[in-house]
Amino acid sequence: MNDSMKNDILKISKELLENVKRFIENNNIQEAVKFMKNYEEKNPTDYRIPFIKVLLKMEVSNDNLGQYKDLILQGLEKSPLNFDYNYNQSLAQVALDNNEYLKALEIYEKVLAEVENLEVKNEIREKIINLENQFSSNIYHEFQGRNSEINEICNMKKNYKNLHLMIDSGYSKKFIEFMNKHFQCKKNLFLILDYKDNLEYMDANIASNVIYIKLKKGWEKCLDVNTQEILFFINNSEEIYIHQLSDFITWLICKYDIKAKMNWIVWGSDLYHNIDIKLYDKLTEKFLIEDCNLKMKDYKNTNEYIYRKSTIRRLNKIIPDGTKGDYIIAKKFFLTKASYEYFIYPNPVDFISLDNNYKIKNEFNLKKKYKYVIQLGNSGDPSNNHLEIVEILSKMNESNFCVVCPLSYGNFSYINKVIPKIKKILGDRFIPLTTFLNSEDYFSILNQVDVAIMNHNRQQAISNILPLLYLGKKVYMKNNITTYATFKKLGFTLFNVNEIDFKDFQDFILMNPEDKIRNKNIVLDNYNEDVLFQNIKKFIKI
Repeated sequence: MNDSMKNDILKISKELLENVKRFIENNNIQEAVKFMKNYEEKNPTDYRIPFIKVLLKMEVSNDNLGQYKDLILQGLEKSPLNFDYNYNQSLAQVALDNNEYLKALEIYEKVLAEVENLEVKNEIREKIINLENQFSSNIYHEFQGRNSEINEICNMKKNYKNLHLMIDSGYSKKFIEFMNKHFQCKKNLFLILDYKDNLEYMDANIASNVIYIKLKKGWEKCLDVNTQEILFFINNSEEIYIHQLSDFITWLICKYDIKAKMNWIVWGSDLYHNIDIKLYDKLTEKFLIEDCNLKMKDYKNTNEYIYRKSTIRRLNKIIPDGTKGDYIIAKKFFLTKASYEYFIYPNPVDFISLDNNYKIKNEFNLKKKYKYVIQLGNSGDPSNNHLEIVEILSKMNESNFCVVCPLSYGNFSYINKVIPKIKKILGDRFIPLTTFLNSEDYFSILNQVDVAIMNHNRQQAISNILPLLYLGKKVYMKNNITTYATFKKLGFTLFNVNEIDFKDFQDFILMNPEDKIRNKNIVLDNYNEDVLFQNIKKFIKI
């Protein structure tokens, strides 16, 4: 946003409050609502818009404006950046008196995102929790009976067709390259939102439709130019795709009462870390508590969880990466009318390139020293449950194997503690990969793997599992997760982690050659570039 644009916005916004007050004083709320719609089209980044819209929503006709008129006028005198707690108590109480529990909940949620005082935040959070506990059924029925405001909003003329909110990652980079290869650049705008001084996985100048916006930590306490810029793009886009639903995004949506056509592309952690599901097995959980001093977070009693629930109620679509099961789980744990779309990210690994005979560097020539190579997990996230598998492998009736473990990203506190722990058990047979490898080195390791074990209790590691299946590797997963069900439905031959027999190493390691070939063909048939293109074309407006 350049200086000229900012000056124009400042100029047309000066008389906003006076114009709205004039309509209210003349008992003409409908004209006030109409004025705000026109104003929002011209100046969608004005942070006062959501505040004023909340005030005007208290009453929709001129006939019974009287009882709310003073409250509205009083509200317009308040600074929208520093809500008066007692005033908003009055707004919520009016809604409660009218048995409008969902409206009261939304007022409290917005205030929670607005206020900075910790004592007040805690008080509001308790009110929200109590309100939901006491009137959950009423809130559910009000929500189900509510008409969506999305269609009306989307009819407004926008400058951008599709806005993608993303983080700096290899998946984001590959997705942007894929979209710009197959679709017109002007149809998609990619905002990379991260806290880094410099991007690690991509160049901000990778394309003209990519913009990097550096976020500030402590975002709950600041309204900065970057936040205004994000709001500008959101309000000027027909459809928004949120690639990983971060705490920052949910806070932003809640604070500014954003009601756009928003779609959540689920990454996994943004769902599973916010629901009642056991991610860690016993050994891993014990290790996290005793060795990593990790306290198991009560996510339900946090501000961030409230922002997340508020955001998910507003969504148009929930789009899991690769499996419908995650959509079903999201619907089970969150109140939402969002519909489902099938989607899978373009894999960062080009499957065909895996067939090349890469020269193996001496340091990565695992087969030179070991007869068998076992890959354990996909990252340094504790949800890989490494220790449970290490315990099984340590009891195997075969010792001529190594365990290669990707640990170049994830929870670094956990990584630094778990490496010596596993080294103590497996010795030199444990080979942690703590730095990012170039494609040639990574592919050379994948080609040497005999067995891969993914011990997650949730959907994870799809982009790691598919190359392994393509290469004909034997893959073990837990059979109660959504990814396993999806892959089995496609016809893949997979193996259950819980059925590993440490007494029979040959049974553990060997796989039918026909199953290997079939797995490779299924990958080629279902995850090739044309299939991905046809899928994306179905639901992203191009």
